[in-house]
Amino acid sequence: MLSNDEVLLYCKSRGVTESGLSIVDHILSSEPARKVKSNVYNTSGRFVSYKNGMTVQFESLRVEKAYLLLAEMDPDVMLFRCQPYKFKIKAPDKNGVLKTIDYTPDLFVVSKDFIGFIQCKDSDETMLKLSQKHPGRYGLEDNDWVYPAIDEVLEGTGLGHKFFIRNREKTVRIDNACHIADFINGRTPAVDEELQDKVLKTVREQKVISMKDLLSCHKSIKVDHLLWMIGQNRLVADWDNERFSRPAQCHLFASDDVKKSFISKQKSMVPSDLLFSNVQE
Repeated sequence: MLSNDEVLLYCKSRGVTESGLSIVDHILSSEPARKVKSNVYNTSGRFVSYKNGMTVQFESLRVEKAYLLLAEMDPDVMLFRCQPYKFKIKAPDKNGVLKTIDYTPDLFVVSKDFIGFIQCKDSDETMLKLSQKHPGRYGLEDNDWVYPAIDEVLEGTGLGHKFFIRNREKTVRIDNACHIADFINGRTPAVDEELQDKVLKTVREQKVISMKDLLSCHKSIKVDHLLWMIGQNRLVADWDNERFSRPAQCHLFASDDVKKSFISKQKSMVPSDLLFSNVQE
């Protein structure tokens, strides 16, 4: 976990200006700008983040929590904060009249390829309805939704703003993140080093092996041990295409290159190949 000074130094190295650093410093040293509440449309809650060393709040169980789970297990994401900062922006109302309004993004994120604010929405359909309700407030550029009013406020800070559209994300990846959330968050005890060595040795020797077959090789190893190792990035698995809740269909790989080769081979197989691939000679 990075210290506040380390975060600021990293942001500066990635082009965040003094005005942007002032915003980041305020976020890191302050409580959330607003408290979330449940209503008829969404369920709020709290999420224990091992990566951030704190409990963070979310306003939507389906949308914001999904993003938090993905961010928690993404090694490229270094830090995130919820309800981070309240901006004063000028945006058109439903009648097109420009008004000053408060705007608090759902998240502030520091990652390898993005530093800035995230607004989480359920779907493109939701965004389209919002853009129709508030003409001129939202726009679609190169298939990405934008909010020109906040972009204008952030100009010159080196900080960005973008939307997380939940329905654009792979369902399997989100399901996997939910399935092993406790193992990502450090709520479960670490797996014994000796057991880890057994697992890694077998995976390296086999190159590709299903979780079910690996468990058959070592009676002392349990499913939870493998899930913990995946959650802690000790094992390579296919987050996007194979569900961790199905050990017979979920494979473990000796390396990322082996995984890419396996996925490529699977995609290139015609239906007849898939039909007979498990037939024993």
